[in-house]
Amino acid sequence: MAESLRNPPLAEAIFELQLKPTAGWDWTVAGLLYERFKEQFSERGQAVAVAMPGLPVNIQPVMGFQRVQLKRPDGSAMIQIAPNQLVVNHLRPYPGWVSFKKLVLAVVEGFLASGPRLDPIGMHLRYVNLVGPLPRQGDLSAVLTVLPQLSGPLMRESAGFYQRHELIYDQPKGVLVLQAGLTVMEKGPQVVLDLDFVSATNGAGGVDTVEALSTWLEEAHENVGAAFRAALTDRAYHGFKE
Repeated sequence: MAESLRNPPLAEAIFELQLKPTAGWDWTVAGLLYERFKEQFSERGQAVAVAMPGLPVNIQPVMGFQRVQLKRPDGSAMIQIAPNQLVVNHLRPYPGWVSFKKLVLAVVEGFLASGPRLDPIGMHLRYVNLVGPLPRQGDLSAVLTVLPQLSGPLMRESAGFYQRHELIYDQPKGVLVLQAGLTVMEKGPQVVLDLDFVSATNGAGGVDTVEALSTWLEEAHENVGAAFRAALTDRAYHGFKE
């Protein structure tokens, strides 16, 4: 993702910001943010936040509260607002990193102009990719370098698999959560490659301006892009460039 791909496998790009309870959030933020972005995100809705198994505690949705959702009419992007939480989602067609980052920063600036302070306890930049269909059922080695380590009688085609790695980074401080699994879609079996860069709790506190957030986004995106490239075989990766 650090390199522009002609046919990227991206299914969804997500930025999430979670603020400290003392950041000055209240429900008027959602209405003010809608007024600011209603020309682009004209459709409003609500959803109940639920706990997501496997997510670090510092980026868990706030339990029991509703999220206000602001959506583009074509469904390509969405802003979600919950107590002390802001999420920007972008589905296909993905406009590229420069445009997505510009959207994230614009939404955060609007969010902060509505009242809260930028005092995060957690941030993450997440890319969910669908790679495939596989040439043969269970032929993971055709697309992935991150493979289950099986031997002996276990060496056979896979009907399904899931694995998760949490990799520690220093620049910026955080953890890259790499999840890979096999799913069956209409076109055949595909690999889900989920790359989620999560800020360290003590590292998020240094992001107190939009400029600092812009730097964090660039560094996080570089790490996600390098992990994306390393997780794919040369053949699979170059196929997305054609």
